[in-house]
Formats: sequence, structure tokens, C-alpha cells
Amino acid sequence: MIRLMRLLHGLSTQHACVISTPYGPDIGLQTVIQLDGDVIVRLIPAVLHQPALWRTHHEQVARVLTSLRRLRQGLAWGTTIVATLGTVPLGVVLWWQTQTPWWLSSAGVALGTFLGHRLLARLLGAYIRHKLQGGLR
Repeated sequence: MIRLMRLLHGLSTQHACVISTPYGPDIGLQTVIQLDGDVIVRLIPAVLHQPALWRTHHEQVARVLTSLRRLRQGLAWGTTIVATLGTVPLGVVLWWQTQTPWWLSSAGVALGTFLGHRLLARLLGAYIRHKLQGGLR
């Protein structure tokens, strides 16, 4: 959880994930994964023949990529849950006020969830694009 919080902090402040592996007093390898998809790898020449250091750095990058994947999945599930919770009262009101069959109310809730999820996903995507364009200028 702490790793995810650090990842979110880095994404919000630097618009990137920075993974650094030390080599002596310096940073031997550094991978920067930007939100727009660019990946930048920096290294000092002394680490070219250090397979153990490369392996360690690769494992760190793999952990960050796993965290990014989980974050993306969490956002997708979160928007679905928010959309569902927002449409359940609509289905209940529809059933209560009109005395429609239960299956019709359920279909209304399911349709509302689907459309709400799509709308929230688009709004969230537009917001992130807006923040990135404003933050990168």
C-alpha cells in the first residue's frame, strides 16, 4: 500500500514514475516512465558490465509496472462501483413510483450502470489529459 501511495504521489507531482538503482555514491541506473508513455533509461558507463545490478533494476521496474497495472484496474473498478451506487436509487425509485415489474427496474439499473461507467471513464480520461497538458507546458 505504501508503494502505491508513493507511486500516486510521484504521478501527481512529477507526472512520471522514477525508478533509481544506486551504484556506489551515484545513481547507476534510472528508468523514468512518463504518463504519456515515454520511457527514458539513464545509466552511467560503469554499470554496463554489472548483470546483478541490471537484474535488481529490472525487478524494481517490474514491481512498479505491476503497481501501475493494479492502479489502472482499481480505477476501472472504482468507476463501475460509483456508477452502480449512483444508479441503484434510480432503479428503486422507478420500481417504487411506477410499480413496474422488478425485471424492468433491474434492467434500468444495469443500463444506468453501463452508461454511467462509460461516462465516468470518459470524464476521468478527459480530466487526466487536461491535467497532463497543463502540467507539461
